[in-house]
Amino acid sequence: MAFVIILNEFRSRRFWFITFILIFILFNPIVPIYLYLKPFWIIIDCIVGLLLLYYFYTLIPKKKTKEPETIDINHIEIPRTRDRIIK
Repeated sequence: MAFVIILNEFRSRRFWFITFILIFILFNPIVPIYLYLKPFWIIIDCIVGLLLLYYFYTLIPKKKTKEPETIDINHIEIPRTRDRIIK
């Protein structure tokens, strides 16, 4: 998963690119990194999980708040059906 994100983030956001390169190196199955104490892996897994949650949260498009429309009475032509002067 980190490899796919690395490809997407290469051009746009350098912080996430570097972060996911490090995650990719840490969790790669070809040349494993051994941390023999389980508490280290628990901390690393929690940090990586939080980073992934934050990353995907930033990808969600923000909803635009619609501003209420103001009506300018001076520029609107009011239809008047009565009291017309006929020439």
